[in-house]
Amino acid sequence: MKLSSISIVLLLCVGAVGCGPSKSEYVTVDVPVSGTVTLDGQPLAGATVMFNAPSTGASFFGATGEDGVYRLKSAPRGETVCQGAYQVVISKMLKADGTALGPDEQPMIVHATESLPAKYSLGGLDGVLKAEVPEGGGTFDFKLDSK
Repeated sequence: MKLSSISIVLLLCVGAVGCGPSKSEYVTVDVPVSGTVTLDGQPLAGATVMFNAPSTGASFFGATGEDGVYRLKSAPRGETVCQGAYQVVISKMLKADGTALGPDEQPMIVHATESLPAKYSLGGLDGVLKAEVPEGGGTFDFKLDSK
């Protein structure tokens, strides 16, 4: 039986989901990750916290509440947060009038700009924020400064 190119792509995509190249090689562990984000010593509300795994390309997101607390959620593709090294990006977009984005507003449409220093919001492989998630998950607090 011959597989169509669409079938092959779908099989590759299904196999790519998770914490590593193959679920048979690696154990996928869904671990709780949370923490508090402060800016200049004050809780940072309305920020997005993203953990990126350079080794797998997986990304996990959370949003801070009024108390600055976030909890990571699994990505839409069904991935789970796994132990390992992560680059962390924290972003807080504001509209031109200084107000926070609403839940359904798109940053480009309302001309929002980043309010945090690039060292936190651009992150990438050379970002200053990192986390090493242990087997059981953990709490990761980030103390940011506006300078």
